[in-house]
Parts: sequence; structure tokens; C-alpha cells
Amino acid sequence: MEVFSNIVEQQTLRKVNLDTLKIIRDAVATSFGPYGSSSQIKIGDDTLPKFTKDGYTILMNLKFNGIIETSLKEVMEDLTRHVVKEVGDGTTSATLLSYAIFKRFVTMEEPNNPEVNYEIFKSMPPVEIEKSFKKVVKRLNEIITQHKRTIENAKDIKKIAMVSTNSDEELSQIIADIYKENGNEVYIDVKRSNIDEDYTKTYDGMTLNTGYGDKAYINDKELGAANINNPHIYFFEDPIDTPEMVGFLQKITWNNILEPLQNKKEFIPTVIVCPKISSDVNTILDNIQKLIFQYRGAGINIPFLMISNVHQKGIFMDIARLCNAKTIKKYIDFNNQKRDQENGDAPTMDTVHEFYGTADAVVSDYDKTKFINPQGLYKPGTLDFSDEYLQMVDYLKTEVESAKRDGQSLNTIGDLKRRYNALKANMVDLFIGGATPEERDNRFDAAEDAVLNCRSAAENGYGYGANVEGFSAVSILRESSNFANDKLVMAILDVLYNSYLDIMAMLYGSAENLYLDSYKDYEEAGSKAVDYVNKVIKNWVPVDVVTKRMSYDIISSIDSDTSILEIIAKLMTILINCKQFVCPLPTVSYKQSVELDNGVKAILE
Repeated sequence: MEVFSNIVEQQTLRKVNLDTLKIIRDAVATSFGPYGSSSQIKIGDDTLPKFTKDGYTILMNLKFNGIIETSLKEVMEDLTRHVVKEVGDGTTSATLLSYAIFKRFVTMEEPNNPEVNYEIFKSMPPVEIEKSFKKVVKRLNEIITQHKRTIENAKDIKKIAMVSTNSDEELSQIIADIYKENGNEVYIDVKRSNIDEDYTKTYDGMTLNTGYGDKAYINDKELGAANINNPHIYFFEDPIDTPEMVGFLQKITWNNILEPLQNKKEFIPTVIVCPKISSDVNTILDNIQKLIFQYRGAGINIPFLMISNVHQKGIFMDIARLCNAKTIKKYIDFNNQKRDQENGDAPTMDTVHEFYGTADAVVSDYDKTKFINPQGLYKPGTLDFSDEYLQMVDYLKTEVESAKRDGQSLNTIGDLKRRYNALKANMVDLFIGGATPEERDNRFDAAEDAVLNCRSAAENGYGYGANVEGFSAVSILRESSNFANDKLVMAILDVLYNSYLDIMAMLYGSAENLYLDSYKDYEEAGSKAVDYVNKVIKNWVPVDVVTKRMSYDIISSIDSDTSILEIIAKLMTILINCKQFVCPLPTVSYKQSVELDNGVKAILE
């Protein structure tokens, strides 16, 4: 009798996980280092193939037919997502190291150091291995962080960009120039260009990622933008889709635009900002747009602009506050609305036109709107920032740091960073071109990595690239007396050291188009990669894969190495501690024979 179960036990589980890690490693290793090659990825039937050297993109697009393999791939994707979004680099190195480390845990391969016995992993409870691994990684990251240096100038930025872009001189110089012109706190958004050339677009005002609602509002043909000077700015906190909200809009447009037009008075420049509008509002706006076209032909400019589809609630509220505007919102409780109206905090039909803020100008193009010098930005009569503005900036900076420390989601951290940089009025769009789709895709991925790496280095410092800081820290801790009497820790450090040897050999072996499993394999093959790895160990300075010389210019965010080790610690915790895998249903994919209590041989699947 055969009994089928959905349980896969540890021995089979570890073998499947190791085989899966090797497949993932081999897939991303093709992109490793300057001599790495592109992967062509077909995402959908109706899309063109994507060409990339980005390890994370390759990982995301791998597919497996087994539930265990798919689960491990999803875990890897989740663990590396954070470092990719924060630092731009790390997926490939983290994957290669993870495979090398887990292979040693599973196979108990003999170490180079005869005084260290990997058999300790068999006798030690997994929870103790996990604790020691975390302890080692924590200490390693402390050592790495002690070696960090501060970005001094745009030359440092260019060096980091050169590493991330595989020595794209032109693109690296553009990124360095952005930092030179805007300072280390600049926020760069990378986008695809619809032309061959790269170009930048600088926003020198507080910015919303939403542009004009219709081309009718464009009054600056040279810039292709709507430019409203000294406007009254009305911030609708909720969609304009109820009779009352539509009535408020009608009252504002009548008071500021239509009544002056009818009575030949001076217009009140007007900007409306809101999350969403209804079809009734579209009818109102259509009429205003027709008037704008009609009078523009007669040489009369109607200063009106509608900004809708605003989804950045935090930035929206920050800008409204700095413009000294009271927002216009919906009320569910009419008693609260009446109270606020009496206190002047909510509008009536008679007062809604007074619920505006001001700025020197509002400039809007097809995808961005910037607010130049909101009224509350400076102290009255000076160019000194107001206390309120400084408090808002400090608050958001603290919130970003707290969100990182508390491990909040990447979306939350990203939103806070955008709010912070929008207030700092320090944002640049970098558009990436290319002669072919392959070139554009590769350069876009490289530019994203470079921008994130430079941003992280500007915030947190930098160190040597090419995994040198992590490797060096392992060597320092391994040779110190800190854990000399702790056999488990020494075994873990030996595993890490030999795993770093493996991936360093693979990096330098790529120059010979040689992709082997381990440092020992490269030694046996007589590869020159071994000489270059030994040169790194002697000086703890990277060797340029192309020139084969030591290079002090190969630098990267210090967070690259610490994040890679944190990923590995989390993954090893999962892989080493896990005793079994419970599939959704019984399956014949993972066969293992066991003896049941009643003496029946069973196949556990």
C-alpha cells in the first residue's frame, strides 16, 4: 500500500532548495561583473522582449514548476527587493553568496582551515546556528560601517556611477553633474526617453507628480507648460464630485474668471488642485477651455489651471500648508461642518473664494506641477526659511529615519522620501535614451542602479565595491581573538570566508569567460582569477576586472555590503531552521520513502 502525503521532510527539502539556489545562481551569474552578459526576457505576448543585465530583474522573471522551488524563489525576491530599492545593487552577489554558504552547510565540505570542523553543524541545534549566524553578521556589519567614508564631491559620485553603469562615462558624468549642481540631497527620478539621447529636467519648486489636465492651459509654448503667476491656489482635499463640491468650484470660477470676463475687470489668476473630478466638472471645464482658446486668439490670456488626478496626499497637504491655504473638503457630519464654518475653517458658498493659498508661480507640464516660493516658505520680508517650513522638513527627515529603523514597507519609506524631497524643492528627472530597445533597457537599469547607489552613498557613506568590504570584514573577524573559543562561530566565519573566495574567483574568472563553482575549481583550472583574488586579499583594495590592476576608484554605497549580509542572514535562518515543507496538496514531485508505525512503506510526497 502506498500512502501519499503533502509533507516534504528536511533531507529532501534541503536538496531541492540547494538545487533551486544553484539554478537561480547560474541564471543571475551571467550578469555578474563588467564582463557579464545581457538576458533577453519575454514578459508577455503583446510586449517587446526586455534586455537586461540586472540581477533582480532576471530573478523576478524566473519560473519554476514545483511549489518548493517557487516558494524559495519568492523568498529570494522578497528579501532582495529592499536592498534593490534602497541601494540599487546586491541581488547577484547575495544570490551567489547564499548558494555558496548553503552548499557548505548541506554538504559539509572540508574547509581550507584544517582546524575548523564543519561537522559541528550536524551536532548543533539549528536555532543555535541561527543565533550565531546573526551574531556574526551583526559584528561584521559593525566592522564594515566603521570603514565608511563621506562623499566629498561630484568626483566620488561619478566613481560610484561608473561602477553601477559598467563604465558608462557619459551617463556617469550626467549623474555627477546633477549632484554638483543640486547638492547631495538631490532626488533623481529615472525615466525612459522617447529619443536616443539622455537629458535631464530640473524642478526648482515644490513638486507634484501630476501635470495640467488639458493642453488648453498651456500658455508658454516654448516650454510646453502652463505658467500662472501670483495665483490664488485652491486645494480640494476630496474629489469634486458632489453637488456641494461642484458648487464650490463654480463659485470660485465665477468670482475669479467668469464675472471679471463678463464685466471687463481684471482676472484673478486661479489654480485648482484636487484628487479627482466628476463628469459635471468636465462640462464646466470644457466651457472654460473654450473661452481660453477664444480669448487667446484675441491676445487675452485667461490665467486658469486645473490640476486633477492628484494621488500624493502627503505632498498635497504639505504644499497646501506652505501656501497658507485652508483645504476644501467633504463633511459627513453636518454639525461638524457647521461648527467649522462658524470658526472660519470650512467654506460656505459665500466664502469659498477666500479659501486660497498663494505662491510666486505655479508651473505645470504634462506630468509635473511645481509651486514656486509658496507664501509660507520664507519669513516675511526675508529670504530666511520660515520656522514652520524648517519644522516640516525636520519632521519628515525624522519620519524617514524612523520608518527605516522600524522596518516599515518600501512604499511607506518611498512616500516619506518623496515628501521630504518635494519640500526641499530638489528633484531632477533623468531621461535615459538609447539607439535600440536593448541599449535603452540596459542603460535604464544601469542608471536606476547608479542613482540608488549614489543616493545611498550620499546619505550613509561609501566603501570599496566588488564585495571587498564584506570580504575584508570577515577576514578581520576571523583572525581576531573575539570568538577564538567559540567553535560554532569560527565554523560560520570559515564558511563565509570560503564563500567570498568563491564569488570573488567567479568575478575575476568572468574575464576568461570561465564560470566555475568554487575557488578550488579555479585553482585546479589554473585560472588567473586566483592571482587577482589573492591580490585583493593582500591589499583589501579591489582589482579592476578590465585592467587587472588595483583600483581605488571602485567604490559603492557602504550599505551594499551590509545589506547583502543581512539578506544572507535572513535566508540562512529560513533554510537552516526549516525541518519540513507542507505542500498545499499531496504531490508526487518530491519522493522520499519512510517506514510507518504499522510497518508499511510509504512514499511521502
